[in-house]
Amino acid sequence: MACLGPSGPLQRTLACPLPSPLPPSSFLLPPLTQTPAVFFFFVCLSHFRYIKHCPSASPAAVSLIAPFASSASTCLPKCMTMPSRSHIHPHHLLTSDTHAHLSSVIALPPPPFQFLPRNIRSLLFLALSFRVLPACLQPNLFHMAMSHQPSEQSSVETKLSRIGRNPDEQCGFVNCPIYRGSTVLYKTADDAIKRRCRYWYGTAGNPTVTNLQKAWTELTGGAGSIVVSSGMQAIAYALLTAANSGDNILVADVVYLPTRNLCDNFLLTKGITTTYYDPCITADGLRELLRQKPNTTVIFMESPGSQTFEVQDVPSICAVAREFNVTTVIDNTWATPVFFDALGKGCDISVEAGTKYVGGHSDMLLGLISANEKWYPKLQSFMNLIQSVPGNEDCYLALRGLRTMYIRLKEAEKRGLEMARFMESREEVLHVLHPALPNSRGHEIWKRDFTGSSGLFSIVLRPNYTLQDVERMIDSYKLFSIGFSWGGFESLVMFFDCTTYRTATTFAPGGILLRFQIGLESLEDLKQDICRGFDVLRGKSMCC
Repeated sequence: MACLGPSGPLQRTLACPLPSPLPPSSFLLPPLTQTPAVFFFFVCLSHFRYIKHCPSASPAAVSLIAPFASSASTCLPKCMTMPSRSHIHPHHLLTSDTHAHLSSVIALPPPPFQFLPRNIRSLLFLALSFRVLPACLQPNLFHMAMSHQPSEQSSVETKLSRIGRNPDEQCGFVNCPIYRGSTVLYKTADDAIKRRCRYWYGTAGNPTVTNLQKAWTELTGGAGSIVVSSGMQAIAYALLTAANSGDNILVADVVYLPTRNLCDNFLLTKGITTTYYDPCITADGLRELLRQKPNTTVIFMESPGSQTFEVQDVPSICAVAREFNVTTVIDNTWATPVFFDALGKGCDISVEAGTKYVGGHSDMLLGLISANEKWYPKLQSFMNLIQSVPGNEDCYLALRGLRTMYIRLKEAEKRGLEMARFMESREEVLHVLHPALPNSRGHEIWKRDFTGSSGLFSIVLRPNYTLQDVERMIDSYKLFSIGFSWGGFESLVMFFDCTTYRTATTFAPGGILLRFQIGLESLEDLKQDICRGFDVLRGKSMCC
């Protein structure tokens, strides 16, 4: 079921703004496929009225109001279970109480055909029912209204190929185009006063942004999603929304350096303190830490850690957090929602750097935030205040990237594992840090909670190699480029020193740590490149 919030399906499809966020429990829609009779009937009776006030309204838009036509005990069951269609009257579809409530929110016109006597309305309904309703229920016609809306049973692959696009609104073109604009024009002064338009200004978004938000919500199973300009901005939005001055936040000691810098510097100046915790903390250990820090309001996880790849027991952490009324936020960039269902495992807010596997080509910057019913309206309100919108081109590239993300992730998983096992076989390597390998820390949790792994992992070299030796090895690579980030088509390498800034744990790898992103090059070519590098590391010039 979908919640109608400030950017929910009712506003997006009807093209009429909701003045303020609505309580998610107030507006719940049943799947449209369960009410085909209501769908067609209400379109026939209502569309000509609403088209006058919302020129971009479609039959699917009008149908969204049908479930609100009356209370669940009097309207929809009556429409769906009455033995005779002649007993269903137009006035059943929108009671005066429901109409008054909706009018206070979205300025509805009067109920359709209210000026006709009841017996005339009945005759009209009979004519429509027996002449047109059977045709409406034919699969091909009904499919047109429901096209590109994956069912709850859809696989991830199917969802990714269909979510976030609506050819009916795009003149039949498969993909949503790039919308650029700041000023939005209104047809009348009254429209401007009541903001009777889908987007009132460029900072409120555009169809490209909306389609991406809708797609991400569908993929993550959240109540709604926010799109921002980078993964780091997504983390900042989440923490600034969930924490206030005087609060303490618990942060996993494995978070990457920009997140730590945000907490130790900017948040501290706003009166928000940070306590780092062992990513492998037990439930009892977390309870004790929360008792020691009673002003804790947020727990921030990164699982697995993007440098040392410890896997956290997210369901356990979330369960303890709920005992103490603490909000949980997770950076889910490594696995993405394809391989780890963060919200389904209990997290309140999930953030992701769309820069990486969502885009997949190292040519965009984007952050994505998905949240549950409690936190999505608050994130949306914060977004409305800051009005920091992502680039339209980046949103378009993210939508395009979603279509192939599953097959790219599966390929990254296969390649990452093969290269990780290859590294394990090398005598120069002391440890391979990859959650899908049995010897990695947190492997059992990964097996329980994840459905796959990505192409990012680290290795620890034996301690007899110096930093200068390692630098020469890295410089000798022909296919592994030196750079941050991951998730693109190219293979990358970067070295990190995680021993200097951890405060809650002592990380002693025993040698220099290198992180590898496995791209789409030939695996044999990549192995040859690694071999050449190890030759240089050992002071040899001969290729293996």
